[in-house]
Amino acid sequence: MKRRGRANQDFGALARLWAEVYTKYLLEYPRGGAELTPRGVPASRAPAERAAVAFSAATGLKVLGVGGSRAVFALDDKRVLKMPFHDGALCNVIEHEVWRASTRKKRRWLAPVLDIGLDGAWLVMARARPLSRRLERAVLAGKFDVVSEALGVFDLDFGSNWGLIRHRMVVIDYCYLSADAASSFTRRTSRALPRTLWNWSYSST
Repeated sequence: MKRRGRANQDFGALARLWAEVYTKYLLEYPRGGAELTPRGVPASRAPAERAAVAFSAATGLKVLGVGGSRAVFALDDKRVLKMPFHDGALCNVIEHEVWRASTRKKRRWLAPVLDIGLDGAWLVMARARPLSRRLERAVLAGKFDVVSEALGVFDLDFGSNWGLIRHRMVVIDYCYLSADAASSFTRRTSRALPRTLWNWSYSST
C-alpha cells in the first residue's frame, strides 16, 4: 500500500504527531483499575479521548468522535481523517479494502474511502452528516438490518455508525465484517497488516 501524491506527506506528518500524542497519554494512564472513568468513558479509551483533545488543539482539526479504535477529525466540510489506536490501523486497512472491492450496488451504502496511509496509519473518508432522530430510531428498530446482511458488516445497529451524504444514508464505520465477508479479505489484508505500535493492543497487556 503506497502513499500517493504530495498531499499525503501532510497526512504522514499528522499521523506521526498523533502517534506521539497518543503514546504520551497511553503511557501516563494507569493500567488496570475501573472499567469506566468518572465521566462514563471506557477506561481503555480514556487515553485516546485525551489525545484527541490535545491533537485537535495542536492541529486545529475538530474532533468529531472517538470510537473503540479510532479518533475522527474533520479535515473540511467534505472529508474526515481517521487516526488509529489499539487495532485501529487494521480497521483502516479493512475499510479501504472493502470500499475498493465493493460493487457499485454496495458502494451506494458506504461512505467513500478517499485515501489511506501506509499500513493504515491514517484514512481519509468522505464526511457525512449525522442522522436525524427519526432515522436513528429506524436504525435502532432494525429497519436497516437487511443492509447490514447484504454488506457483510455487523455492528450497524447504532445510529452513530451511519450518516448522510447528499440526503443518502451511508455506513461510516464498516470495518467489522461478518465471518463470510472477512474470509474474502483475509489474504489481501494480511499483506498490509500494521507493523507499527497500532498493532499492539493496550487492553490485552
